[in-house]
Amino acid sequence: WAHARAQVLFDLTEKLFDTVLIRLRRGQYVWYFSQHHLVTDVDSFRQVFHKVGEFYQRSIDGTLAEVAELPAYLDVVTLPVAPATADYWQQQSVGPIALYKRSAGQLSPRTRRVSCELGSERTAALKKLSMSAESAALTPALSLFNLVSGIFLAYLHRVSGQQQLAIATPAHGRSTRILKETVGLFIELFPMLAELSWDETFASLLTKVSEASGQLLRHVQPGASEFTPGRDINVVLNFIHSKLSDFAGMPVKADWIHAGAGDPGHHLRLQVHDFDNRGSLQLHFDFNEDLFESELQDRAPAHFLALVDAILADRMQPIAAVALVGEEERSHLMSLGQCAPEHQMVVSQSVVQQFESQVAKTPDAIAMPCENQQLTYSQLNDRANQLAYYLQQQGVKAESPVGICLRRSPDMLVTIWAVQKAGGAYVPLDPSHPSERISHILQDTQVRWVLTHSALKPVLNSAINDFSHGATQFISLDT
Repeated sequence: WAHARAQVLFDLTEKLFDTVLIRLRRGQYVWYFSQHHLVTDVDSFRQVFHKVGEFYQRSIDGTLAEVAELPAYLDVVTLPVAPATADYWQQQSVGPIALYKRSAGQLSPRTRRVSCELGSERTAALKKLSMSAESAALTPALSLFNLVSGIFLAYLHRVSGQQQLAIATPAHGRSTRILKETVGLFIELFPMLAELSWDETFASLLTKVSEASGQLLRHVQPGASEFTPGRDINVVLNFIHSKLSDFAGMPVKADWIHAGAGDPGHHLRLQVHDFDNRGSLQLHFDFNEDLFESELQDRAPAHFLALVDAILADRMQPIAAVALVGEEERSHLMSLGQCAPEHQMVVSQSVVQQFESQVAKTPDAIAMPCENQQLTYSQLNDRANQLAYYLQQQGVKAESPVGICLRRSPDMLVTIWAVQKAGGAYVPLDPSHPSERISHILQDTQVRWVLTHSALKPVLNSAINDFSHGATQFISLDT
């Protein structure tokens, strides 16, 4: 019933809230309370919840008339944003995160929520770690926020492959006693930035996060969000400290009903809370349905939890070393690539042998047109054979990794076939990638030869300078 009720659209000309009280049995009730986000935020909701509880108790005690008048939203006065604060936010440069390599322009607001619970044991361990690790801050709440933010950034780094990350996180905007007592919308989203290296550890990332959250808090001011590049951020972390522990002394269990819609610019929103103060953090992953298929949405929280368990086990370990895919998911993914017996093909030739068979059948046919150049199958095969022989003379043998750093061209196709004919395994290196990324790939694969063009050697030299690996040999195809 509540989920269906939450789908009903508000009539903005009438009211922006919906409330229903349902009696289940004697002494047990459900209070359904829905508000449009135009008029509320989580602190406002908490204020309404506690005030209604107070009014209820006063009505029983006969003291309802003694309730003090609440501050009016229209009477709120905020100070102009300080020029230094505006300048700080205007200087920030952010960009979207390609989650699971996905990006899109226009999306619908349809979102799906996938929820999980950390449990009391994990939550207690995170709280303990947050106060003793690099995330430690002035308050336990801020320390835990830093730790969860660090894990979330590690997750985003792993599923996007990006080093520069920016997430949006809300500031409550209630800096005075009057504002804290006022019902209405005051939160504003502010960016929090981090740059991760390829060998980043959890501990080193937490140090960066603590610095980033400190910078955020120093420059948060009501109204300052209009100076931030907020529309360029597509991921939100909403870490909620508010508790709804009781209603006029009666125990309460809160359920957050997701309406199935959200800002289409937010591809993912992670909501973290413990409304009932049970000592177990609740995680809600709100995915844009246009961008992520349901199967991936269901699998994604496990990737995040793998990083939670990893940081609890050893925060000094590299983030890249953590296995995100568990055995169950791995088996499922492997099964997707298996054909039923009646559809299986018997492969009697290698890829190279199949290519050479095609060359024998159609030697003069065009194998590859590229702008004003073209190669026939015979020409492509001859050039690949020549290069393959040269690579073997240089020491390339079965399964030797050989880097290919070229832009799209006939030479790229020649080198791919040549490496395979020589028995090696080609390692693609995109010359448009940052030198740090290329350096990481070279280190990880221990490439000894890189096929390239002379114009791209500066890119490779920069990458080589990032680590000590003088054995790498550049082979220029145009000299």
